[in-house]
Amino acid sequence: MTDRKVLSWLSLFTDQPCVLLQPDHIEKGFCPRIPGERLPASYINHYVANGGAVVPRFGGYSADRDAEAVRILQEAYGPERKVVNVYSREILLNAGNVHCITQQNPAPQN
Repeated sequence: MTDRKVLSWLSLFTDQPCVLLQPDHIEKGFCPRIPGERLPASYINHYVANGGAVVPRFGGYSADRDAEAVRILQEAYGPERKVVNVYSREILLNAGNVHCITQQNPAPQN
């Protein structure tokens, strides 16, 4: 299924009674590959923390997409979370991506 088909499909669902989902599309980043190595260059594999979000940055050919991903996610999360990006090539080479190497423990809500 293509990205556009997935977005179209998701748009049919609601997140609460009578409110349709409005998914954003974020283009994949580009991170040069080493022959034989798989690099899942995706911004969706980001980490959400209390008060912030850490988004992968691929740099180089993807610098514009890196900035666009931060802009889209910042808009989606709103002002209560600061969205930042970190260079992630070494993470991709060793452990997946930002979300894959974290353990989420959100603070309890009072």
